[in-house]
Amino acid sequence: MARSTLDFLIDMVDKFYTEEDYRKAIVRFLEICDAEPGTPEHEEALRLTRLMEKYENMSCYERRHLN
Repeated sequence: MARSTLDFLIDMVDKFYTEEDYRKAIVRFLEICDAEPGTPEHEEALRLTRLMEKYENMSCYERRHLN
């Protein structure tokens, strides 16, 4: 399976840089949220959850400076 841009982003950084990245993560999470534990998709869903949570906990001021 070819690596997506989102896979690369998750592997290379520990946060999202734009609202668009965040929105892509939500879409991808919804695609894989029912993955079986122990599968690569399940691990990806866990990483996305952590990244989305970090982004959601940022202040509006912090987000504004990312975009």
